[in-house]
Amino acid sequence: MSVFKVITVVRFRKKADGTFGRMRLPSGKVLFTCEKPWNDNKVGESCIPEGRYLCQPRRYNKGGYDTFEITGVPGRSAILIHKGNSDENVKGCIAVGRVYPLYLPGMGLSVGDSAGAFSDFISEMIEPFYIDISFVDEEAPVLDQKDIAAIVTKEEQIQEAAVLTAKLNMPVIHPENVIAPGVTTSEHKRTSKMEVIGYLVGGLGLLIEAAGLVFPPALVLAPIAVKLGVIGAGLAGTANAAYAISRGLAKSG
Repeated sequence: MSVFKVITVVRFRKKADGTFGRMRLPSGKVLFTCEKPWNDNKVGESCIPEGRYLCQPRRYNKGGYDTFEITGVPGRSAILIHKGNSDENVKGCIAVGRVYPLYLPGMGLSVGDSAGAFSDFISEMIEPFYIDISFVDEEAPVLDQKDIAAIVTKEEQIQEAAVLTAKLNMPVIHPENVIAPGVTTSEHKRTSKMEVIGYLVGGLGLLIEAAGLVFPPALVLAPIAVKLGVIGAGLAGTANAAYAISRGLAKSG
């Protein structure tokens, strides 16, 4: 008598833009799942209820590949596990992905690298198995596009500062640690402008160095590039030092 393997799907987000969860395969590999929002188990409009179901081999004719059907769902049939990104790609089935959260044009909140995730799934699940679906409200906050853009911009600023200050072996001061309580708006504007100028000067030096790599004759400008980089990092460092002094004065006052 064969013993069926079990995979689990723990849903952690059930909102109007879809139902998202984590699928754990018997090997321990974790994938993300995307389903329709819960809508009273309506055919074509809702994800299926939580519970344990037996999954049987089934051909996904629309996609043209073999997969598994989740059987025994009350009032539902042809519930498959297949490739897909958002709830627009499913009508009750479960789409899998390796990446979450992801925002795709015209789709909203989605899972990514679905082809890779399905390959992980189908290469491991060869025979019938059980799937346990549950819900745990443990979702981390999902960032919107503005939040993601802000994070990317901040990370780019940190990386640029690291490149520039490395020339003088100076510590990198992250943007969120620069402005301290008690620093006036005028002080912030003065030092902020100095820091920006420093980054621009240093960036010009880096551009000259890069030009030398592409166009060797430009290497004659290398000494100038190094000096610009040092000057830029120095200006940025001076600006950061001004913030630190202002913070110290604010705290002592």
